[in-house]
Parts: sequence; C-alpha cells; structure tokens
Amino acid sequence: MDFTEKVKSDRVLYDGHILRLHQQVVELPNGKPAEREIVEHHGAVAILALADLEHAYFVRQWRSPLAHETWEIPAGKIDPLETDPLAVAKRELNEEIGQSAYQWQLLSRFYSSPGFATEKMSLYLAQDLQPIAHKRSLDADEFLEVKLFTLPEINAYLTSSDFIDGKTLLAVQYWQQLVGGQHE
Repeated sequence: MDFTEKVKSDRVLYDGHILRLHQQVVELPNGKPAEREIVEHHGAVAILALADLEHAYFVRQWRSPLAHETWEIPAGKIDPLETDPLAVAKRELNEEIGQSAYQWQLLSRFYSSPGFATEKMSLYLAQDLQPIAHKRSLDADEFLEVKLFTLPEINAYLTSSDFIDGKTLLAVQYWQQLVGGQHE
C-alpha cells in the first residue's frame, strides 16, 4: 500500500525566528481529507562530550515549554544559512562548555518528533577535549550551568526525572555502549 499523503493546500500560520508553522490539508491514501499542523525547523546538533570514558559534560538550563530546568547534553540550533552540522557542533561545544575536541564522530542523525516537526538532529561524539583559550559568549537569552557527570550519576537522574529529552537519552545509550565495549 502507498501511504503517501497528497498536499492539497499549505498555509503558513506563523513565521518566526526559529520555526515556521504550517497548516496543511492533505488527501489520505483512502482519498479522504485530513489536516496536518507542521512545525518547520532548520535542525540542530547535539554533542556527547566525553572528558574521558567515565565523565561526560551536561548543561542545566531552563526550558520554557516544560516550565522546568533540565540536564542535557550540549546542543544548539542550526541557523538558516549554516550548511555544516559539524561546524555548528564545534561552535556549540565552545560556547556552552568552553572546550574544543580533537576527535569527532557522527553517531546518528534523527528527527526529534516526526509526527509534527521537520527538526533533524545530528548527534556527535566529541573526545580528546581541550579547554578553549577564547570561549565564545553564550547567546544573550541563554543561561546555563556546566557539570561533569559519570554514567551512573546521569542514569540515576534519567530514572528519577520527568524532564528528560530524547537527544540526551540517545547519547547516554551510545555512552553505555562505549563503556561496555571497553570492558569486553
């Protein structure tokens, strides 16, 4: 069966700084109409930044949609004119934790919530970290705390908190595989 939905109309409801909201009318595979609300986003990067195999950097920040603070891996949005996710990841690592990395590896590319958003994330592993001599300033609306966690510490947080994001869960899974692979 072909699951393709044919777009019959597409109306932009909101065009903001980081996203655009579309309302579409589509024709379903069975010929019936349906409405779709789609959040268009330029994408983002996320970084599993390992100080060593036993310690990774996390940032604590306020998340307005949740009305709560979260501990997350360093991350940032890709601006509209940026085309290289790795360059964005390097910028964010500098800006958020004041580090650079000599080793970079793409771990995964994934959609954060494909049911309604186009945001595609690139998750990188950053290793062999070095402090930056000239750290970039945080964005004017960005306030965060940086902390090194061990894998048991972050796992305890992940099982006790309701405020966990998908990119951090995925990064911790990769970290567990790395640690497990070292002990085999």
